[in-house]
Amino acid sequence: MDAYAAFRSPDYRFLAAGSLFSTIGMQMLWVAVSWDLYLATHSATVLGNVGLVQVVPFLLFALFAGHIADSYDRRLTMLLTQLPFLASSLVLAFGTRSVPLIYTCLFVLATARAFQGPARLAALPLIVPADVLRNAVTWNSSVQELASVSGPALAGALLALGGSRLVYIVQASCAAAVFLCFWLLRFRHAAPGTPSGNNAVKPPALRAIADGVRFVWRDPLILPAISLDLFAVLFGGASALLPIYAVEILH
Repeated sequence: MDAYAAFRSPDYRFLAAGSLFSTIGMQMLWVAVSWDLYLATHSATVLGNVGLVQVVPFLLFALFAGHIADSYDRRLTMLLTQLPFLASSLVLAFGTRSVPLIYTCLFVLATARAFQGPARLAALPLIVPADVLRNAVTWNSSVQELASVSGPALAGALLALGGSRLVYIVQASCAAAVFLCFWLLRFRHAAPGTPSGNNAVKPPALRAIADGVRFVWRDPLILPAISLDLFAVLFGGASALLPIYAVEILH
């Protein structure tokens, strides 16, 4: 198969570009807010709570977000949830950036991510043909890794150049670019159970969520995989303490 088969689709290019800008922007924002919080408080507890503020929305809304991704227009969901990204970036760029304000923006962003993530992942099969899906998934992973590495590095350079305000402004530009990419996106295939797909009757929300939980719980591969990822994410939150090392150890 052509190694660049997924990129033959203009819609996949829009989705990949949106994912790239989204992850870069979020990585930049995390670096900037951690830096601002530590300079303002010099508290490890305040930094640690950054992870708590972001994980709570996922615990509250993750199951409902998956149901919404399956039941409603995924492109519209992606567009609507992108607006809080842009709004929060502008508030942080031009607001007072107090601890409560930063926590509130992070909570709003995490809520938007909780709903956007499932819709964005579930959009992939609606953009590329089935025989190209594996190639598209591989490229998606590469795009995420590239963005995860380059985002913090870019944020560090911008912090040194112009301070955190510059980081927030660039992050807002990334959020606007993501919205544009999602706006230009068009689905080429219909999702089962949607108005443009088959006429299957969707079960009630709570029943659909319960069915999904039972399926994951009984699957011998999915449950261990997501459990391992969960522990990695929880203990990986120590990276929020990096401003302490930058200031107190590396000076």
